[in-house]
Amino acid sequence: PVVFALVSAPVRSKIARSDTSSGRNVTGAVHVVPTDVHMRAMQAYKPFTSLGVLYSPTEENSRVIVEETKAICAKMGASVMAMPFKLNEAGRPTADGVEEMIRQMRDKGVNWLYLLPDTFLGSIYDRVTPTALALGIPTFAAAERGVREGGALVGLVSRYYSVGQLAAAKAVEILVEGKAPKDVPIETLKRFSLIINMRVARTLQIYPPITMLNYAEIVTS
Repeated sequence: PVVFALVSAPVRSKIARSDTSSGRNVTGAVHVVPTDVHMRAMQAYKPFTSLGVLYSPTEENSRVIVEETKAICAKMGASVMAMPFKLNEAGRPTADGVEEMIRQMRDKGVNWLYLLPDTFLGSIYDRVTPTALALGIPTFAAAERGVREGGALVGLVSRYYSVGQLAAAKAVEILVEGKAPKDVPIETLKRFSLIINMRVARTLQIYPPITMLNYAEIVTS
């Protein structure tokens, strides 16, 4: 049996037939907040009409989320400027030219840079978020690490600890209760955490609505 904990879109990535039954020897916990919820959270913090996205064209999950983002933003009346990372001779993503890509987004007037859950993107936060900050573009992270270590302005995330607990509960259903993985539903956490980096907010002079401070976690690193 396979139990996953770090898959963003198991159905659209064709890992599972549906959330209720994978139809295979696999189940798990989805570790990201639904894309439409992210879009609404960004609009609540700072309304946007144009969104920037960097992604790895070699990652199925990333391509799926980019398409979801475009569809959701279209319904909201917003545009998406999605730019894939360049690939090296081995066909792997490279950070070459990433600063210029962000600069082009600024020149095109994007209001947010959306840091989707992309494995390669997570490895180059140290080049992406400082550039966005210097150019005055707020960044919204889909993963907890994007705010705590990556320097994003804000993120609406599923805590890694809680995702691990949910995945472990599914393993118990299989190993202890004897359920078949295909009969154990794939789930996302029901509660999420809003994290705001106040140091970045002060630098950008883009502060959250007062009401958000009632339920957000504030970090200053």
